[in-house]
Amino acid sequence: MDRLQISTFPADLGAKLEPEFKGREGHAYSTFGDWFLRSRCKTVAQTAGYLDAQVKVRRGPVHTKAGQHTVDQFIEVDGGPQYRISSIDADGGPLLAGKDLTPLFRLKGGDVAGPSPFLRLKDGIWQLYKHFGYQDVEVEDNPVKDRDHAVVSYHLTVKPGPVYHLGSLKIEKLSSEQKAKVMDLFGMKPGGVYDEDAISNLYRSMAEERLLTGLSFSYGVKPDKESHMIDLSLEFFKKGEEGSVTVK
Repeated sequence: MDRLQISTFPADLGAKLEPEFKGREGHAYSTFGDWFLRSRCKTVAQTAGYLDAQVKVRRGPVHTKAGQHTVDQFIEVDGGPQYRISSIDADGGPLLAGKDLTPLFRLKGGDVAGPSPFLRLKDGIWQLYKHFGYQDVEVEDNPVKDRDHAVVSYHLTVKPGPVYHLGSLKIEKLSSEQKAKVMDLFGMKPGGVYDEDAISNLYRSMAEERLLTGLSFSYGVKPDKESHMIDLSLEFFKKGEEGSVTVK
C-alpha cells in the first residue's frame, strides 16, 4: 500500500482516526486489511459518540512505485450526529433486586454516548447468574436513539430464565480413591444447583492435591431444556496427553 488517505465528516473526527493508522503505509495490501480498516474506523467513531457512523474503504488503481506494484487506499467516514446520553439505568433482575447499579456504569446521563456503557457490568451480571444456575440468562442493553435530537437512552435488563440443576455426574478413568477426592473438591452434587464455576474451580483445586498430581480432565455437558437438568461427564488423563482432550 502506497498512501492511505482519510476524509471525515465532521472534520474533527479525522484527528481521532489518523493516529490509528500511522505506519500502515508501505505495508502489503490485503482485502482483510479493508475489513479491518472499516471495522476499526467504525469502532473509533462510535466510541466518540457517532453511533450512526458509515465507513467506506476503496482502493485506487494499481500502479508501480520503486519497481513494486502498489495501491492507494481511501477511507471516507460520515459520522452523522454525535449522540449524548439522555438517560441510563439498569434492572439487575431477581438476584440484584433493589441494588443501585449506577456506580458501575461506564458513562452517565449527559455524557457523549459510546457503544457499550454497561460493558463490564453486563459480563459481571451474566457470570453471577450462571453461578446460581441460570444457564439461559440473557443480559440486554439495546439503546434507543433519537436521531432528530442526537440523544440516546440505555436500559439494561436481565432475562434470567429457569434455574438448572445437576443431573448425573460421570467421572471416568480414575481410581475409587481419586474419584472420592474429585467429588470432595468439586462440591457440586447431583440434584444441586448447576454452578458453571465449579469446573474451573476444580482445575485450580487439583493443582494442590497430591492424589491428582499430573492429571487434568476434559468435560462434556448435556443440558435438557425441558427438565432443566444438566448431565456432566469428566474424563481424566495424564498431562502430556492433551491431544485427546475434547470439550463436548
